[in-house]
Order: sequence, then structure tokens, then C-alpha cells
Amino acid sequence: MSNESAGSQVVEALEHTFGSASARLQLRFEARWPDDLSTSDFGSPSETGDPAARRLWRWLGAVALRAFIWGIRRVTDRWAKTAAQPQLGVIDFAAHRCMYGPLKVSKERKEAVLVVEDRYWTEAPGEQIDRLSVKSASAYQPLWLLNLLRGVVDAEKRGVDFLHGQTCTHFGAQADLLRAADALAYETALPPPGVSQLQELKKIPVEVWIDAEGYVRRARHTAAGKTSVLTVDLAEFGMSLPCDWSRLPSGQGGA
Repeated sequence: MSNESAGSQVVEALEHTFGSASARLQLRFEARWPDDLSTSDFGSPSETGDPAARRLWRWLGAVALRAFIWGIRRVTDRWAKTAAQPQLGVIDFAAHRCMYGPLKVSKERKEAVLVVEDRYWTEAPGEQIDRLSVKSASAYQPLWLLNLLRGVVDAEKRGVDFLHGQTCTHFGAQADLLRAADALAYETALPPPGVSQLQELKKIPVEVWIDAEGYVRRARHTAAGKTSVLTVDLAEFGMSLPCDWSRLPSGQGGA
């Protein structure tokens, strides 16, 4: 199968998936530190070529920066572990909306999320959304990732995996975010930080797992520099959806 044919298979699977009207979702977001983060440019006290005082100040600057980064990493690592918790919810493909959570963000606090097209609301579970500030949807949410698949231009098979009781074909694909955005009647968020040129928006990497019935079972995007990974799993296609979308979900799984 050619890359172009495999790309068409991914797009057809997405259309088939959206045609099911609804599904249960699991969202996992993992934040990572860049692999190339380094303070080596500051050098060390033993380097030659600069006056001794300057070399000492450069080395002390490196030590201070390493200590600062270590402290920041400890804080962000705690946040990343919280964010990496699987969040369960439901998605309404026809209305371009989903809700998920609640997620425990601290000992005393939980947050739930409701996304409708290019807007979202987040607060304590059960809150009425008309009492909350609306925010612009981001590339860290399920709809963005699934909509990105509309722009897949080529793909290749990477093997077979077993997901949700189904044998799934794993594809590695390239998606054109501009093409995906053209297919929507609402705004599309830019990808996570790391993309620096317009051409990169036309070949965003994404992974897709498709089952034997042609449903997308998993989609995954790894940001440039591997600083974050967003994974969305889908199951129970055609399930009954909640009747009330005027408030944030209060129960696990978007209920």
C-alpha cells in the first residue's frame, strides 16, 4: 500500500468514526522536558581563553541556573504527573463537543472540562458554564487531535497492536493542519510550541490506530522536540450521550 493510499485509509476511518455520532473517550496528556536542555554553554572554571574572574562568574552562573532549573523541574514534574492521569469522558461527533473529567489537580481541588468547537470551559465539576469565563480551545484537547486527522496527506503502516479488545493497525502519518482547518466551520488552534515555520504546519506527525471495523481507536500527537504527548482513545461507539451540556461533568467519565 502506498503512503497516499494509507493516508486515504486514515481519513476514511475518521469519517467512519465520526459517523458513529458518539463515543467514550480517554485523554492522556504527558508533558516532558526537552532532551537537549543544557547549561554547558556557560563552561567551567578550568576553561582557558578568558580571564580567570570571567571564567569563575560564568561557572557560578551555570551553577545558579542549574539550581533554578532543578527547582522548576520539581514543580513542573509534579504538575506533569497530575496532568498525565487518564481523563475519561464522552464525545459528541455531530455537535463537535466533548466533556471529560473531573481531574484531581490538588488535594482539595478537582476540575472538569467541556469543549464545544473552538471554545471550552473548565472549573469545579458540576458548575454551570454560563457562570464561567469561556476560553479558546487549545491543541491539548481531544477535538483538536481528531480534527487534525482530517488533514492527513500520507501515512505508513507500522504494525499491529491490541487495543480495547480489538486488533488495530498502527499508522504513522503526516497531517496538514491548514487543510484540516479548511474542513471546519470554526477556528483551529495552533499546535503545541516547537513549530517555527509555516511549512511545518503542513506535515505535523500523528499516529493512528484503526480497528478491523474501520474505527479510529487511538490517535496520538507528539509535539516538536518531544516536549508533550497527547493521546486520545475511543470506545463504545454510538453510546447514549448526556442530556445536559449546560454544566461541567460531575461524575467520572463525563456523566
